[in-house]
Amino acid sequence: MDLHIKEDETEHVLHLWKPFRFETPAGYDYRLRHPVHDFFYYLVRLALHPFLYLFNHLMFGLRVSGRRNLRSLGRSGAVTVCNHVHPMDCTFLDFALLPRRVYYLTLESNFRIPIARHLIRFFGGVPLPERPRRVCELFDEMAAAAKDGCFVQIYPEGVMKPYADGLQDFRDGAFHLAAKRQLPVLPAVVTYRRPAGLLRLWKRKPCMRLTLLEPVFPDPALPRREATADLTARCRQAMEQAMSDLAQ
Repeated sequence: MDLHIKEDETEHVLHLWKPFRFETPAGYDYRLRHPVHDFFYYLVRLALHPFLYLFNHLMFGLRVSGRRNLRSLGRSGAVTVCNHVHPMDCTFLDFALLPRRVYYLTLESNFRIPIARHLIRFFGGVPLPERPRRVCELFDEMAAAAKDGCFVQIYPEGVMKPYADGLQDFRDGAFHLAAKRQLPVLPAVVTYRRPAGLLRLWKRKPCMRLTLLEPVFPDPALPRREATADLTARCRQAMEQAMSDLAQ
């Protein structure tokens, strides 16, 4: 299972000051379930969304489509996967999946960044442990979250390449989790279009569109390793096809 990311192997990653020590302990509260936190999480999230929508529209010309594909999930959650092309694309997903709760797997080292580590934690960031034994605990918690109707966002490329045109190589962690726990995978793609209308006055880079695709379900008849590979291949094919269709 290829889930870990070595920061010195990533490209175009924002390297921030990380003076604090943090290592995911055994029994870590990944889901941060507490009535007080839940209240403020949804309150702040709903309050920020109008401003976030305006910001993303003005800065990136963001459009979101494909929300109808959420209907086939009913009240079930899912593992979501998306190409990673901008530091703000997690906010695109958050907007598209509102009001569902979303957990975002992120580097454990991001929990060593002053101030930001608290914001990451508050808004659903989950540390990806550097110790393999802790990954099993993480998967158990994220599978339970999906069963409760939440979304678990994992970037399968593992690296962020700003405004990349195609998909990078996939790591199989997201698909391993889905295949092991028989969870649906909701693929999404960020694609581009030329600025139009008033956006042309200040936009020099392409505008962005987030498209939610149809859920992809693991094949329960396959052994886990084969099911993971099959799920990875089908999700990648769906994402590549969507990116090709939207580019036309």
